[in-house]
Amino acid sequence: MHPLPPLLLAFSLVLISGSSPLSAQVDRYELGQRLRRVELAWQEADEARRAATAKPMDEAVKSFFGLQLRTAAARLDKSYLVVSGREQPSSLVRFAISRRLATLPLLSDTTQPTLAIELQQFYDGQFTRPANATLELKLLRSDGTECAATSLPLPENDVTASWSPENWTEAGDFRITAAIRESGGEEFPLLTQGLSRVEGLESKLAALEQFVDAPPAELAATPRATLKSWLTILKALGAGEVQECDYPAARLLAIAGEVIAHPERAEVLLAESAREHDMWLTLTENRKQAAVRVRAPAGPLPVGARLPVLFLFHGAGGSENMFFETYGAGRAVALGIDRGWLVVAPRQGLGSGPGLDCEALLKALEQQFPIDRERVLLVGHSMGAGQVIRQASSQPELFRAAVALGGGSAVRDAARLKSIAWFSGAGELDFGKSGAVALARSLKTADIPVTYKEYPDVEHMAIVQAALDDVFAFLDRVLTRN
Repeated sequence: MHPLPPLLLAFSLVLISGSSPLSAQVDRYELGQRLRRVELAWQEADEARRAATAKPMDEAVKSFFGLQLRTAAARLDKSYLVVSGREQPSSLVRFAISRRLATLPLLSDTTQPTLAIELQQFYDGQFTRPANATLELKLLRSDGTECAATSLPLPENDVTASWSPENWTEAGDFRITAAIRESGGEEFPLLTQGLSRVEGLESKLAALEQFVDAPPAELAATPRATLKSWLTILKALGAGEVQECDYPAARLLAIAGEVIAHPERAEVLLAESAREHDMWLTLTENRKQAAVRVRAPAGPLPVGARLPVLFLFHGAGGSENMFFETYGAGRAVALGIDRGWLVVAPRQGLGSGPGLDCEALLKALEQQFPIDRERVLLVGHSMGAGQVIRQASSQPELFRAAVALGGGSAVRDAARLKSIAWFSGAGELDFGKSGAVALARSLKTADIPVTYKEYPDVEHMAIVQAALDDVFAFLDRVLTRN
């Protein structure tokens, strides 16, 4: 789910499903957007509505793992309607929620004056197009301020409309929001889409490509690999190819420009950027690499201070973006940052792990951030719960605490894990519950303290959000012990 499989897994799923890589990325982007919408509504819902969401969410997850991605999207939308109290939606809501907002270009020069906008039916169903309705569009800057707005007649078919925002010459990262409004006054917001504009885009991309192809000797390995991965993303966006999440292309290209100008300071520049915004890095250690999404606490650290590290491992079909975007709509990251921790979400493939083990990840991170090796924490969901167990079992001396949600397994040689505090959690309706229970039982059998909690009326996906408050209370207790 959003924001969505690691590239290798994505192409494996594409081959299985028979979809093209481009359409698969669109599907995964849309799934992520829809899952985030559900997670945000779940945060605001009462217990009864949360419980009612369990069945359609479980159906959505099963559709996803069955590679029925658009069916999964429809079931996520059903979950949203239930959790937000719209079990009997109007025809306008049913029509609008099934649409995909497609906007081009995704990355363009500031000289490009026009946006092409299309509403596409994203999954099968019978929907009544509202009569005398309008498409309300707003263009927002990255800080949320409005740049432009317009109202267009809702087209009779899914055809492309053009919008040239007046006096829109500025560069930056933007979001386009849309809502369908009926003449009677009912309105339903569509999912938003990101887009970026850069002054002198072609020359800046050419300069980055030249730099990546022939990097200076003083450029460190991680910045070198990171800029190479950014170039791939930027070129794809420039070609109109939807990615698994809304990358801030203008900001990434600006940071790349600073690195090109000062390659000897590349690691410092990336670390400084991660203190203000999310940062996508390709960590490199001994010629091995791992793609991670990172966020550090804002502002400079006190002299001598070091950052605790929170590793977040996603489930199957996910990526480094998932804990930042969809699980609890990014609450795990926010809770970690509020505590002054460095939050690191590695990408992992099916059975292949993140490319670097946690020891290697820490070594690579230490080139950019002051790491507190006495306070390293693990959290994982589903397949990520299994990764937590593998990392802890292979190098138990590295970690203070380990959390496995919606998955896991019995541990072998458990006596080696006595120095780690453990939390295992699962939903009552969670198909990963047996693994979480097996983990807790094996630890208890070895006389290792473990906190196990089961959450009523919760399935496999919502377990992360349902458990977050307990998880962070547990981590706080662990870190305050002597």
